Formats: sequence, C-alpha cells, structure tokens
Amino acid sequence: RRLTDLNRCALAFGSFGQIAACLRVIGAHPEIMLLKTSQGKMRFDDEYDASESGGYRDVQISVRIDTAWTREHGLDKVLCEVQLHHAEFYERKTKGGGHTAYVTQRNMRGR
Repeated sequence: RRLTDLNRCALAFGSFGQIAACLRVIGAHPEIMLLKTSQGKMRFDDEYDASESGGYRDVQISVRIDTAWTREHGLDKVLCEVQLHHAEFYERKTKGGGHTAYVTQRNMRGR
C-alpha cells in the first residue's frame, strides 16, 4: 500500500445533471489538473461491479491544483481526491451506515 491522497472532500448534489455540470467546470478550470483514475473508482461505469462497494456508487476524481502559489509552496504535486455524490446516496453513506458497511466489506477482502 502507498499513500495516494492527502486531501479528500465530498460534495453532494440533488441531481446527476448537477454532478455532470460540476465535472465540466472542474475539467475546464485551467488550474485544476485532472489525473487518471483507476477503473475501480469508476462507480457509475456500466461495467462496474456494484457488489464491490456494497451497491454504493459515486464519482471519484483525483486532482492537483497548479497555481503560482502552490508551486511556490511545493504543493502543486499534492493529490486531492474529490468525491461527487448524489444526495440520496450520500445520505445513506453518512447516516444510514452505508460507509461503515463498505469499509467492513473492503477490509474483509483485504483491500
């Protein structure tokens, strides 16, 4: 195992259209560098096996922020994970025990 992200944030949206709009804004921003994400993180892909995450789905992207300030402070290489959730999934994750179940299942698989 290795450290893959130092910062993680989660954003919840009321619709999939809002998630798509957010992705377009992030993708078009000149100071946000989108990084290739592993196939296992593509939880809305038709080929994703939802049993891997207990049925849970979200969008996970990894980014780096490349500005004069981040370069000056040596932070332009820091990986940040951004999770984009539909509000109903997020509610189940945070208040319905979904995340705890996912972590338990993941740990049982040794990941």
